[in-house]
Amino acid sequence: ALQNNASVQGNGTRTRQDNLQDLQDNVEAHADANAQRPEEASTTSGTTSGAAEIQLTPWQVTGVKLPGQAALELLSQFTEEALRGGAAGVHPANRTNTLHYLRPGPDLIYWSHAAKFALELLIGQHYVPGVYADAAGQFSALWQPTLNEPYILERFDQLVMHMPPICRAYNLDAPAQALSARTLLEDFMTSMVDMSVRGWSNLMRSPATAPAANADANGLLDAGKLAGQQWLRRLRTGERRLDLPPQPAHQLYQDVTNWLEQLHATGDANFRIGFALETPEETQLTDLEHLRWKLAYYLQARDNPSLLIPARQVWQNKGNVLKINSRRIDHPQERLLAGLGAVSHLLSPIERSLRKVQPEAAYLSTDEAHQFLREVGPLLATSGYGVIFPEWWRTRGRTQLGLHLHLRSPFEPEDDNGLDLLPGARRSGQR
Repeated sequence: ALQNNASVQGNGTRTRQDNLQDLQDNVEAHADANAQRPEEASTTSGTTSGAAEIQLTPWQVTGVKLPGQAALELLSQFTEEALRGGAAGVHPANRTNTLHYLRPGPDLIYWSHAAKFALELLIGQHYVPGVYADAAGQFSALWQPTLNEPYILERFDQLVMHMPPICRAYNLDAPAQALSARTLLEDFMTSMVDMSVRGWSNLMRSPATAPAANADANGLLDAGKLAGQQWLRRLRTGERRLDLPPQPAHQLYQDVTNWLEQLHATGDANFRIGFALETPEETQLTDLEHLRWKLAYYLQARDNPSLLIPARQVWQNKGNVLKINSRRIDHPQERLLAGLGAVSHLLSPIERSLRKVQPEAAYLSTDEAHQFLREVGPLLATSGYGVIFPEWWRTRGRTQLGLHLHLRSPFEPEDDNGLDLLPGARRSGQR
């Protein structure tokens, strides 16, 4: 990708215009024999002596069309050295003699940033399955990125604002046909996410497990079974188009759209759904098999994590607006329910708590608490939810879930206060 800017300088023995002319001469020498040379720039009256009018002349730029996976791999290989303008812009492990002398243009550098952002969304699992309806009324299954979190949306907006104009100049008969930067970036991100999830899904699914997956789909989607089964299959194969009659296709599209709207309802610029795992009281530790760990629900301020609004206070609020000091939350009850519903599939106690009209917390077994600490909690945190772990878990580096035991030898003498008198023994007990 090549982009050059010409400028006229009044002083100096060699100007950027001279360098540009040399570059143009070299390109013309290797151009097709039928290509027409740019017209000589004419001198404009009223300008400084020796200055010429700068004109833009159309040029044909050839390129290579890459499959999505190959494009993502190539774009993600450019190093920070290339993004800062270095010549050797590809990781040394992937560098060839030709690549060593390439200097990426602004469009290639831009799409490299966008590709790495797409990889971050994939790693953070910021994507959902969806149904796309084109202008012809055809429906397709696809994976699409979710930009609900403010920090993700902010980065996306920054990419939109900094898109070089040349990125929008491909395959245009007229400048007016250029897509907007936002539309073009959305299409790129969706393509990268959809292609990657499909490819990885196929790699993880062997032919032996395919029948089991289809059988699982049969049980998951009873309503509109044919449409649901086909949608799930299309999400995991290279074929995206849904071959359905109009009525089931529209019904599936509406159902998926409603579900996605519930996910978007959890997005709020000021507050997010929060979870706090509380350690059982010491009086409960005598019955280890029946321990209950409380997972409390909150609305948490994004800019001040210490500001927590318990779910009980949310349910006690009358009306569609909850005001805390100078802060305002619109539809707090709907947001709380939508957020809990969106993550209920990750942990069964959360799903069970939603059977209540006004859920305030979930109660976990010890195994479920361990699952939350090791798997579900970190996943929620990376997805933009607020997660508060017990203090002992944070300070001990999340090594393992267990109990602290104070052991004393049956032959160990004690003083009158019950303290061990064994030389060198820790008075707080041995663990």
